[in-house]
Amino acid sequence: MSVSMGQLVNDAKELVMRLKEREKNVDQVVVQSNALAKKVDAIQQLENEFINLNEKGNHRSKVDVLSSIQKENKVIKLLQQENEELKESLKEHQSVLEFIMAKYREQMLKLVQLKREQELCESVFKSALSQTLQDKISQISEMTEVMQKSIEMDDKNANAYEERLTMLEIENQGLKELLKIKNIYGVNAGAE
Repeated sequence: MSVSMGQLVNDAKELVMRLKEREKNVDQVVVQSNALAKKVDAIQQLENEFINLNEKGNHRSKVDVLSSIQKENKVIKLLQQENEELKESLKEHQSVLEFIMAKYREQMLKLVQLKREQELCESVFKSALSQTLQDKISQISEMTEVMQKSIEMDDKNANAYEERLTMLEIENQGLKELLKIKNIYGVNAGAE
């Protein structure tokens, strides 16, 4: 299955956007968790104050104190339950974030590998193209040399042909003159 470079980049962008969103959610959970921790601390301080007040002021009835403690216990239990839910949510967000980061790393690794393969292909292509050009230049040089030799040979042959033609014309001219002389003297010699 071939994955295009653009698709990998789009997937990486999408993963980054999801990662940012998850980080934002995790930050919110952390803020909520910190707020709950502060509430729990405040409740514990309040409980300590109630204990101190109870020790100092036994003048209140035990029913009022028990009622107050029961109310505070309900609030504490609710806060603890909310805190546990937030912790679970934080764990879930962290596991999702780890999964997203693993996928992001995997995609980035694929992207890097594809980029290396592309660079290697470009290098091989450029090398092959360069070699092909060198071969063509070499062939053109060889053809140029052959053509120059052919032209030189044609020039030599043309010069030799012209010289031969000139010699034949001179020889022909000489033979014509001899024939003319022979005809002149041959006809006269036969008449005598």
